[in-house]
Amino acid sequence: GHGYTVKWQYKIFRDGDIFASPNVDPVTARILMTCRCFENGETPVGEAFALEPLPATSAGQEKWRILTDSPMSETSPALHPVNRRIYVGSSTGELYAFTPEGVQVWKSPQFATQNSHASPVVGSVSGSTTMIYLASSVGLHAIRDNGNSAEILWTFHTSGRIEATPAL
Repeated sequence: GHGYTVKWQYKIFRDGDIFASPNVDPVTARILMTCRCFENGETPVGEAFALEPLPATSAGQEKWRILTDSPMSETSPALHPVNRRIYVGSSTGELYAFTPEGVQVWKSPQFATQNSHASPVVGSVSGSTTMIYLASSVGLHAIRDNGNSAEILWTFHTSGRIEATPAL
């Protein structure tokens, strides 16, 4: 009736919901997503995963999936424009970094008791220095990616939550 055909679909592995838009890796065209899922229907956990969009024989298949020890926030993953590192915020106030192959590189120290619905933003990429900006329940944070670890450089404290993604 509507003139379109579903080419493929993906069922998330655990019980849960996807609340945010995906991001697409411009090199591989993989679709990057997060899920706030539940283990055994009760315990909140986080999953980040990548799906293959092409070719038709593997479209919609999972390329990788990683379970985190903190639930994912309801935000879109951010993608580094050069090395394609993936950044995802947790609902418990941490930031995760993954390689394009789905390997967790680091988890930041906790910067807030809750994350907001704001997605992380990759900014000021120069040489080996990468800054990620992320809003939370207590303010705006600047987090430096040191390669194998994260460092919270500063927090601009607010009297309430920041629900919007920072603009650079």
